[in-house]
Amino acid sequence: MRDYRAKVHDAAIAKGRRPEDVKILFAIQPVITSSSEEADRIVAASAHPDDTALVQIARKQSSDLETDLTLLDLDKPLDLSIFGAHVSRGSIQRLVGDRDDQAPLRAHLTALARAGRISDRTGFVGTADEFADLIEELGEWGNDGVLLWGDFHPVTLHRTLDELVPILRRRGILRRHYADGGLQANLRAF
Repeated sequence: MRDYRAKVHDAAIAKGRRPEDVKILFAIQPVITSSSEEADRIVAASAHPDDTALVQIARKQSSDLETDLTLLDLDKPLDLSIFGAHVSRGSIQRLVGDRDDQAPLRAHLTALARAGRISDRTGFVGTADEFADLIEELGEWGNDGVLLWGDFHPVTLHRTLDELVPILRRRGILRRHYADGGLQANLRAF
């Protein structure tokens, strides 16, 4: 994140803009758990996803890739020519990673299934306090903010926000009021 931020600021300078005028918000999809033990269980289970979990990941990736991956054989190599020229190369790269071109779709989806712990900075699974610690750490080097991304099912949303919001507000990380003037004013105000 730090390197990406520096790259964006360098590009702004190269175009004659002030880096502080460019706001960078990282989109993070945390999995907030009630305990460290629950987080450890989720991370351990993610290392060996079953076919149902892989199909669910394929379904989520299909939207970004504008290609229905659920129709493909999990055990055959992924033919990259199925993606149209309009599909984001970054999204394709996120799917295939650094695996060779003979890797089956199962290998790509399994890699995406792997979760990591917030506490050791290998991923975004952990308690609300651990996630708040991460957000504070990001703020220490000038991060402009975090966008929470992911599943908006009411159960997931409440599970995440009901624990997280009070902690963030208590630590002074999450604002209680918005500035007048729309999105731009609010991004600049915080």
